[in-house]
Amino acid sequence: MKIFFEGLNLYYLWISDQCRIKCILSTKIVSLCLLLKCSYVPNSNTN
Repeated sequence: MKIFFEGLNLYYLWISDQCRIKCILSTKIVSLCLLLKCSYVPNSNTN
């Protein structure tokens, strides 16, 4: 997982090429995730 910052309060949690979470820091403690975009490609090992 990678973390990309955009500006001071906006960042992305990069799970994979198809899955990333966009979050904004509302305070120093609490972060609010605005967008969850996950499109999983079925694998042979996936239930």
